[in-house]
Amino acid sequence: MASDPATPAKHELTTHTASYEAVREGRLRWAGLPGFVPDDYAELFFPPLPRHQLEAYDPDRLTGLEETRIAPLTWGPFAVTEWVPGDHITLARNPHYYRASEGLPALDEITFRFAMDAPEMATKLLAEECDIAPHHAGFQQLLPILAEAEQEGLVQVASAAGETWEQLDFGIDPIFTYRRPDFFEPVEVRQAIAHCIDRQTILDEVTYGYGKLSDTYLPPTHPLYLEAEIARWPYDPAAGQALLEEVGWLDQDEDGVREASGVPGVISGTSFEVMLFFSSSGASSHDIARIVKANLAECGIRVDLEGVSPWRLFADGPEGPFFGRQFDMVELTSRYTIDTACQPYLSSEIPQRFEWTGSNASGYSNPEYDAACESALQAHRSSRAYRMHQREALRIFSEDLPAISLFTWPRLALTRPRVTNFVVDSSSPSELWCIEQVDVE
Repeated sequence: MASDPATPAKHELTTHTASYEAVREGRLRWAGLPGFVPDDYAELFFPPLPRHQLEAYDPDRLTGLEETRIAPLTWGPFAVTEWVPGDHITLARNPHYYRASEGLPALDEITFRFAMDAPEMATKLLAEECDIAPHHAGFQQLLPILAEAEQEGLVQVASAAGETWEQLDFGIDPIFTYRRPDFFEPVEVRQAIAHCIDRQTILDEVTYGYGKLSDTYLPPTHPLYLEAEIARWPYDPAAGQALLEEVGWLDQDEDGVREASGVPGVISGTSFEVMLFFSSSGASSHDIARIVKANLAECGIRVDLEGVSPWRLFADGPEGPFFGRQFDMVELTSRYTIDTACQPYLSSEIPQRFEWTGSNASGYSNPEYDAACESALQAHRSSRAYRMHQREALRIFSEDLPAISLFTWPRLALTRPRVTNFVVDSSSPSELWCIEQVDVE
């Protein structure tokens, strides 16, 4: 049934499966077609389909059958007892649940009510029509209201590190037609700027404290992130200014802006003045850019701000300033995918003239980083080599700083104060991963 082309499901796994059989109770054997090596062995276990319910039907009839579409069978903590289209779905305790002897699930019944968007979800919860509002990207726009409601004890905001991070990218090696002093080639300059930026203030002002600070492209809660191996650059303007002076950026005329004095690749007397691009479509980008400008001014770097529409800022080169490698600094939001998280900063990803493809718009190039990242990309995800090379790439990134990670956007869910045992976990696609333990007081 799962492999039939008429079944409305993804067939990537079944098309690579040679056999799938029950060896004995509690044990399965999967065999794949020659040459197929899965990234994660856990993904080879796909949900069982009930023979006694489905064997009498042709696969192309399944989408129209109420007994399979409206009342699916279950092996989990709850079973569907009522489904009113467009209004609600009610689940009741499954007496055959394998953890029933532990007193789970904690609740006897759960009702899912439908809502159109994040404001409606939050409104229903504040009106006590619902107890839980699962993650919705729209909650980020409601942060001022949600933070105030939590302070008043009306709601609990559960958060975890999400998959998007706010970053500041440097134009380390611009395209040759972008004539500009070589501000960011020395790694000490990038490290100095990291010291000069008050990321905690940015996080508090933009995410109301719900975001997560990180020193790399992965959040510190990720299992590949080892605190002891990551270089950290805490907010310390004095340390930042000292690094700038070591490179040769001095404020000899005491006008508040540093000038080059023996800086490699920069004409002596050149003022440290740069342009920071940011997306004009989001208020948060402007707020971040404003704080960065004020922070860097304290360290003697003059920053001009320019808001640019996303379609223009991130257009392909040479027209787009970012991928055309014609920028000093850019504030942007990126989404990481763990399998390829290190890839955007490979030397092979640098966009080139007449071939404006690739993600490494900074022009950053480090053979050691390339070797670690490429080895990680080629290793099996379950292997020790994969973890070792990924962590090495993270370590090098945190030291070289082709981009500064400002913070990771939170994944938010809401509950009423009476809800207990509700936990948002970054590794789970659903906030209801522990629904059998959720309870109400």
